[in-house]
Amino acid sequence: MAQGEPSDSADGPLLVSRDDLIAVRSHAEIHTPDDVRRGALWLTQPGLAECMREGMLAQLAAGSPDQPGRVADVSETKSLTGFPGATSGLRLAVREPAEDGGDAIYLDIFSVNVGRVESTLLVLRAGAEPDPDFERDLVKHLASKAARQ
Repeated sequence: MAQGEPSDSADGPLLVSRDDLIAVRSHAEIHTPDDVRRGALWLTQPGLAECMREGMLAQLAAGSPDQPGRVADVSETKSLTGFPGATSGLRLAVREPAEDGGDAIYLDIFSVNVGRVESTLLVLRAGAEPDPDFERDLVKHLASKAARQ
């Protein structure tokens, strides 16, 4: 979300639960402190959830080469609070159309902006909302790691 190009970046490993219902991934970039502050301001704007929803809907509408067009919808978008160390938190619930409403896939996106580090944590959970205690531990770990950079 920062303005300038990062001077460095890194992707964390993709961690997947044994039952394939939970996936966790992180990404970090090094920016100037001013860019990180501007990014943090952008992430705390009131319209962020709707902006992210519209972006996700556009991605779903684009589909993939073998399945063009939207095959799912964003059924829920909300800000997530109560995660110490997080600059922002957002939940998107994606649901495939089905007669019974189908199971949702929850995508929780946390941003941690500290000093020159801008980090993003993605937690994907199929069928149920992610455990907030698990997510708090992940955000705490990421914020601690970013603060040491």
